[in-house]
Amino acid sequence: MKKTSVLFLLLSSVFLAAVYFAPLWHIRLEAPQYPDGLDMYIWINQITGTDDFTLQNVNILNHYIGMAAISPDSFVELNIMAYIVAALISMGLMVLAWRNRRALVVYTFILITAGVVGLTDFYLWLQRFGNNLDPKAPIIVPGMTYSPPFLGYKSLLNITASSFPHLGGYAFGLSVLFAALAVYFAFKDKLKRTKPHTTPAGTFTAIVTGLLLFSCKAEPQPIAYGSDNCEHCRMTISDQRYGAELVTKKGKAYKFDSAECLAAYVSEQPDIEAEMLLVTDFSRPGELTNAQAAIFLQSDNQPSPMGLNISAFASPTEVAQADPGKMGKLLRWVDVLKLAANQASHK
Repeated sequence: MKKTSVLFLLLSSVFLAAVYFAPLWHIRLEAPQYPDGLDMYIWINQITGTDDFTLQNVNILNHYIGMAAISPDSFVELNIMAYIVAALISMGLMVLAWRNRRALVVYTFILITAGVVGLTDFYLWLQRFGNNLDPKAPIIVPGMTYSPPFLGYKSLLNITASSFPHLGGYAFGLSVLFAALAVYFAFKDKLKRTKPHTTPAGTFTAIVTGLLLFSCKAEPQPIAYGSDNCEHCRMTISDQRYGAELVTKKGKAYKFDSAECLAAYVSEQPDIEAEMLLVTDFSRPGELTNAQAAIFLQSDNQPSPMGLNISAFASPTEVAQADPGKMGKLLRWVDVLKLAANQASHK
């Protein structure tokens, strides 16, 4: 192997060893009961919190919605991951001493496989944890599950959960990256002779970027009527004909009890990076539609939660059915924004 490959392989081993000294993953829960938030850190051999009571408080929240209690002793993975990482480090050092290119490829493949298996296991655990609910839980919302996000933000009733790699997770990612670069430089000359126009580093970067974009895809979250609170007015969202939602580019969902609350929030938060603005189709309670494509009816015959008497519809036909006498005023989203801003200025 070339000196460049040796250097990258050495860096790979160093960063892999770093996972012993920092958490792999960070999960944060924000709820009205805990305004400072609850932070959980997943290490290769333990789960910790901001303080000694963090897991206890998380389990209190879990109890109310029927989720199982989190106990570090119940995770087999926490008992074996430290040994798996030690084996990977030893394997990397053996390849470093041997300096064989084929062995380097095998080691890199095993390292990547270990990462994929670990992330898959983590994702499946989140799904099991959020879907296997106690039918006798104090709070039951029909059809609602509570799987925490694998990556990004997610609203669960009145709880906002976020999930991202921590320093140890980034260290593992860098370890994989450096191992891949070691392989690239080990075969660089051969690649140039056989495929002069290929750029493996660029291809690798494109794949990683695509995976990150896919994993961070912004999606709407179901509104838990009767439990979720409006982000703007803080009232409980109760009427399934009027709910609204804003989803940021990072995937975080903000929920509102009406289109006018959503419009007021957007007007007051001009810097927010919204990926989706959604309002409930009045003709289909609980079904969200694109606010910028919707048609809004302002009519005293259909009072909405916040007083502007605005209802949203996905099509003109639905508006005609809801207002056969044409007594109301038809609006577009830009008009709703102006009305909400004007209402706020007169408060």
